[in-house]
Amino acid sequence: MTFTQRSDHDLKIDVIDELSRLGGGNVDHIGVAVTAGVVTLTGRVDSYRERYSAEQAVLGVRGVTAVAEEISVRGTPESDDTTIARTANRTLAEAFDVPEGSIQVLVKNQVVTLNGSLRWQYQRQAAERAIGCIPGVHGIHNNVSVAEDTVDTS
Repeated sequence: MTFTQRSDHDLKIDVIDELSRLGGGNVDHIGVAVTAGVVTLTGRVDSYRERYSAEQAVLGVRGVTAVAEEISVRGTPESDDTTIARTANRTLAEAFDVPEGSIQVLVKNQVVTLNGSLRWQYQRQAAERAIGCIPGVHGIHNNVSVAEDTVDTS
């Protein structure tokens, strides 16, 4: 089986098409450059969730070999670390699928680090999704571990 590398121009068109499927007005603020299958994304969006969605969408395009993600998240006057930390704690406390008090939050330079242990993977993912919607969050490090089920073999 032979693999034919697609032209950078064709790949760029496919990436832009994929980004346009995301919806929302901010995809118009994302620049795309392609060199030898490596896609560079630039621009500014309103939330971490939009930035992450763009990155994941591009990774799904056939022919993309790597992504250099240089998208920044617009800050708001309320997006200082203290405000983000308070909002993150409140958001996690209100998340019905994340046990209260199971995750500790650290915020530095508008990047949220989640620490703790949960029983299920869906809870870990729910915590990250919830934090990703907070205005001003520029990134998330999800260090939450998922406890392995123990099976009683006796």
